[in-house]
This record gives sequence, structure tokens and C-alpha cells, in this order.
Amino acid sequence: MSTKRRVVASPAEARRSQVGDQLLDQGRKDFESVYGEKTPGSFSMKNDIKAMEEVNMMARNKSTQPKAAPQQANVPEMPVQQQPPIQAPVEQPPVLDQEEETPDQWSDDPQERIAQVANVLRKLNPNAPTVELLQSWKQMHGDIFLLNIEDKIFIYRFLKRQEWIQINANPQIEEMTEHMMEDLIFDKCVLWPQYDMIAKASMPAGAMSMVYQQVRIRSLFLDPAYVAQLTFKI
Repeated sequence: MSTKRRVVASPAEARRSQVGDQLLDQGRKDFESVYGEKTPGSFSMKNDIKAMEEVNMMARNKSTQPKAAPQQANVPEMPVQQQPPIQAPVEQPPVLDQEEETPDQWSDDPQERIAQVANVLRKLNPNAPTVELLQSWKQMHGDIFLLNIEDKIFIYRFLKRQEWIQINANPQIEEMTEHMMEDLIFDKCVLWPQYDMIAKASMPAGAMSMVYQQVRIRSLFLDPAYVAQLTFKI
């Protein structure tokens, strides 16, 4: 006649079992706080695991767990190369058209540079601004900029502080959409060419937004984190 041997858990095993029961009980309480109370008879290991996965108490897939790095031979550690800081945009001479003749070197003299730009623009468009008109814009607004992308050419200026104050003083500013703001800044800061409502409606969808963003950059509406990299203590 065989007798069953009684298995007695060691004190360490008993403590582990007690801790495990406490964790499972806490997990069920957390689950019930989200999904409501369950009857004791409805619990099962499979259901508990699935429930804890749904409330992100357990990883859904073991493959998402970080894996231990494999053992490697003693290899000298390579120095980590630091990423260079963001640099300010470099002014590049305009490339207006690959098929058109452009100066081999753009002059650093403002007057000569204006004459070069006007000469190239006149080759592309007989109605392009003259040297005198470009000079008057510079005297009136300070710096002016030329943007050329695809077959679109824009001459624009930055938005002045007083103009920005006046825009924000408009009682209807809260009702203006982003597209309305783009349209307003575009009309105010683009010097050439002039677009009426019909011409603007037929422009590529992103053209006005593109010019608007460039005006903001030239008006120094910049990311503070980027500006902080250009600032140093003296």
C-alpha cells in the first residue's frame, strides 16, 4: 500500500508564495478599478494575463522587452562623435534658371548686386522690377529678399514690428484662420509680383504658405531653442 508523501514548503518558498498572492490580488484590484468588479469564480490565469495586458500592466509581446546585449570580445571603444549644432542659414546667391545666363560671381557691393539681379530678372520677365524700383524698396523697407522655386519668383520683405502690433490690435484677430493670416502677410510683404484674388486662387496650394514661412523667418519669428544656440554669455 503506497502512501502519498507530504510536501512541505520551505520558509523562503512560503514567503515567495505570499508575495505572489499579494501582487496578484493588487493586480485584480487595479483591473477592477478600470473594468468593474468580477466574481471570484470568473478569474483564470489566461483571463488575468489578458486583462493586465489591456491596462498596460504587462507587456503585450515579449519581443518588445529589451534584450540583453550579446557578449563581445574586448574591442577598444570608439569615441562618440558629437552632432554639430544647428547653424544659421547661409546666404546663397540666387539661381534663377539653369537655362538663363547668370553672373559667375555675385557682387558683394549692394548697388552692383541689385543691378545683377535686375538684369537677370528682366531676361526672365520683361515686367520685372527695374534697378531703380529695387533701390527704392531697399530704401523704404531695409533688406529685401528674392525667393525662386520651380518657376515661381517672389521678391519680399520682412514684417515690421509696428505692422505686427497693428495686426494684433485688430479686434477680429481671434476670428482669423491660419489661411487668412497667410493671405494678409503675403499681400503686405510680397513686393513683386502683385497677385489679385484670381491669381492667388490659381497658385499652387503650398506657394502662399511657403512665402509666409519665409517672411516669418526673415522677421525673426524663430524657435527659441534655435536662438539659444546662437546666444552666449559675455
